[in-house]
Amino acid sequence: MNNVFISYAGADRNIAKDLCLRINSLLGENFYSELIEDRKQGDTTFTEKVVNYFKICNVFVVLLTEESLKNQFVNQEWGYARCLKEIGQIQLLFHITKLDHSGKRIESSGFISTNMDFINLSYDKDGKPLKEGTILETIEFLKSRESELIPIIPEKQQKLQRFIEEIDRNLSLTEDIISGRESFEKELSINPLQFRYDYALQLLQVGHLFPKSLCREIENYIDLLKEIYVLKDQLTIWAICRGKYHSGNWGNFQARLDKAKIFLIEIKSLSMNESGLK
Repeated sequence: MNNVFISYAGADRNIAKDLCLRINSLLGENFYSELIEDRKQGDTTFTEKVVNYFKICNVFVVLLTEESLKNQFVNQEWGYARCLKEIGQIQLLFHITKLDHSGKRIESSGFISTNMDFINLSYDKDGKPLKEGTILETIEFLKSRESELIPIIPEKQQKLQRFIEEIDRNLSLTEDIISGRESFEKELSINPLQFRYDYALQLLQVGHLFPKSLCREIENYIDLLKEIYVLKDQLTIWAICRGKYHSGNWGNFQARLDKAKIFLIEIKSLSMNESGLK
């Protein structure tokens, strides 16, 4: 999905809102737009909403009118988008520019004047914007550039994808140990690969991104792997010191491995659903 950031002054909100709705209705399979003031993020400040939405946007459009040129946020958002374009995140950046009474584009300066993709916004004799034609032209412009765009994977999805990869490694190790007990016993004293929960800890550090229920399951995942560590260490120490395997230790270890295999599959499914992966 290509996320579109629309920058505008308060006086031009109706134009921005109509454009936003039409992008979602006409291009909904490939583009999504949301006005910053409509985003619901708890007690987040307006500035934080701007920064958070920029993190997932790869398309930026600014409504250039007399009001927006004087608006502090519009100018700062444009400068921020320009910087993100330099590093490749914002891949498409253009103006919807008001025409003055003589049919010329209003003048701008600084960063905001440095992009050459323009769509004209005309007004009727009563000073009302002729939105329909401008919006349809914008829709066609987005369609024409779609093949050049690479959607941004949000931080939440990135972290969950790494976590899912970690689970896959742990599942593989679990299955190897369960199916290859004899070879595992022979190699136990040389300390085979450890189970990992590095990315699970990282997910808990940004727990505000996820439902509490998933965070609790991640905590259970960590606790289970820690328990497996302890049992494996007990089994390894016994093998080194006694030259044989303590059946009680091995039984506990095997039971935890069986439990871990089922749990790893469940939490992988939960994580994939939360990340939007199927």
